[in-house]
Amino acid sequence: MGAGLSFAQPASAAVNGDTSIVWGGISWPKASAYFQENGDELRVCDIAKDGFGAWAGLYERSSNKFLKSISVGGSGNCRTNTGNIKEGTLVYIKLCLTKNNVNDACVKSNYGYA
Repeated sequence: MGAGLSFAQPASAAVNGDTSIVWGGISWPKASAYFQENGDELRVCDIAKDGFGAWAGLYERSSNKFLKSISVGGSGNCRTNTGNIKEGTLVYIKLCLTKNNVNDACVKSNYGYA
């Protein structure tokens, strides 16, 4: 892990299927990702002005099959991918810090569902 960073615990999946994760400590977040069941919205935000970007991928839990992704760079910027996911699919987010379009260090969220 080139970034040498720690991360916050992933948020638990909510009753409605949403899940999220923050990269970095509570007092110094670097990036965040959120999956919202309603609308199948995957959102990623680059929080820190540190030269890193953020990439979030959504995966199916049972097969680790890649479903969709979105990336962003620039402190304070967010982007969203609303591509449809089959209802009831159990999912997790893989959130990575990126440098020069390469995933540098990654963490996974708890599970949610579409």
